[in-house]
Amino acid sequence: MTIPVGSDEREADLALPDDPGAVVLFARDSGSVRRDDRDRIVAHTLHQAGIGTLGMDLVAPYETQARGNLPEVPLLAERLAQATGWLRDQQETRGLPIGYFGEGAGTAAALWAAADVHVGAVVSLSGQPELASERLGDVTAPVLLIVGGRDEAALDGHREAKRLLGGAGNLTVVPEAGGLFEEAGPLGDAAELARDWFKRYLTPKAS
Repeated sequence: MTIPVGSDEREADLALPDDPGAVVLFARDSGSVRRDDRDRIVAHTLHQAGIGTLGMDLVAPYETQARGNLPEVPLLAERLAQATGWLRDQQETRGLPIGYFGEGAGTAAALWAAADVHVGAVVSLSGQPELASERLGDVTAPVLLIVGGRDEAALDGHREAKRLLGGAGNLTVVPEAGGLFEEAGPLGDAAELARDWFKRYLTPKAS
């Protein structure tokens, strides 16, 4: 399907289990979000827990052709907020709690958007929360930051991001994971961490 975003449209995939208790919007800074194996694994884990997912291309293909043409985080956050409004208008998802799952600069977009739009929870997998540092104090949704134990360069930035958050935050290090979570075992662990966080804050009665 396509979702209207400003004067443009973005491709997206909406997947809902029977009687979903919530829906999570995946925020990525690349145009391949819907085909990404990592997202599929995380989405499958969420579906098994009764949580729907919306995978959306925040960045259009033409915007990835040159690094200098990539949109800034505030624009990506605006697109994410518009997609959130679209979800709330759909019959299948109206009234459902909404969460954000971000990777890379998509984490910054998710946190920036969460500073302005009410969502129930945010999870970051190997993201770049420091790109939204100026807005972290306005984020009151519970935030889980997941980082690989072998990604030492990212640890300090994640610790600082957790400190700056305006609401509840948790930093979880997956020991055997690298920066991209390409390892099957650690990725499965991260998917379960995300599932448990969303179940705790989006579907507490079901938990």
